[in-house]
Amino acid sequence: MDNALSLFLYSLTGGRPFYPEAIKGQQANVLRIFFMRAMMDHLYANRSDKGVQMLEVGSWIGSSAQVWLDAFKEHEDHQARLLCCDAWRNTYGMDGFEAQYPAAFETADALKVMATALNTGTAEALFRHNIAALGGTDCVDVLHGKSEHTLPYLRPNHFDVVYLDAAHAYTPVKHDLVNAMKLVKDGGILCGDDLELSWTECDQAFADANLEADMITDPLTDHMFHPGVAKAIHETLGHVTRYWGFWIAKRVGDGWRPVDLTEHSLHMPSDLPEYAEALGQKFLEIYEKTFTLDPEQGRRARIALCKGTGGAPMGGEIKI
Repeated sequence: MDNALSLFLYSLTGGRPFYPEAIKGQQANVLRIFFMRAMMDHLYANRSDKGVQMLEVGSWIGSSAQVWLDAFKEHEDHQARLLCCDAWRNTYGMDGFEAQYPAAFETADALKVMATALNTGTAEALFRHNIAALGGTDCVDVLHGKSEHTLPYLRPNHFDVVYLDAAHAYTPVKHDLVNAMKLVKDGGILCGDDLELSWTECDQAFADANLEADMITDPLTDHMFHPGVAKAIHETLGHVTRYWGFWIAKRVGDGWRPVDLTEHSLHMPSDLPEYAEALGQKFLEIYEKTFTLDPEQGRRARIALCKGTGGAPMGGEIKI
């Protein structure tokens, strides 16, 4: 940790991870985190060796990296490496709020909040702090730059997992997908965040008119979603499995196949904010009641909260 603010945060928080809600620190939806972790369990269940090589594109302040580091520890993979790629600078075209930070706008305006945290260096300092607090300094490498510039220089067919969660407009997402597909090993996993609706579920004409927007409300379903993510995935990967916005596909030869994660137990992530932990506990209760073990197949049978072909969970809403 060579950043003074990182050192200050480390002392201030007692060496614990810190994801302040004021700057949208806990980016990943807690329901998605359950399946992000299940994806790692799936990966380890289908390999005999250690040394997972993982690429994360879009790291923000480290909340998703915590999921991967927790999995490395639980599976005792001391050879695992995580490469975090992020520009850690404002790419939203929103400047000039720094003098008033943090009270210049409502925190509901997520892009302005994130732009200001990037402009002030707060986001990168928090990332460095959180990686150190999680004990990940020795297994986390950093690739500093925009993904469209950095991913083409990485080794093809090298990574067991590539996770995409950078910009969400159509053009950068399409670039990231095309570049990332080349980096995944045969049998490896390509996954990401923010696929709330698939392209076949949304109003495609409306989405096409708003592809470079971050998030919009679909007039067909009245759900908020990222139209650029939906179309880019449809064009590059086709059908993927979606778990409350977390999407996943496995490379098999030159093709991509959906991945069933419902056979894996779900783990409560560590160090969640209080509100997220309460939501997570409620979700686990519902999940255990609606997804039961099939004694004949010895795996979880998909009974409820399921939509779409293949019976995999395609979305859901839990309120407490």
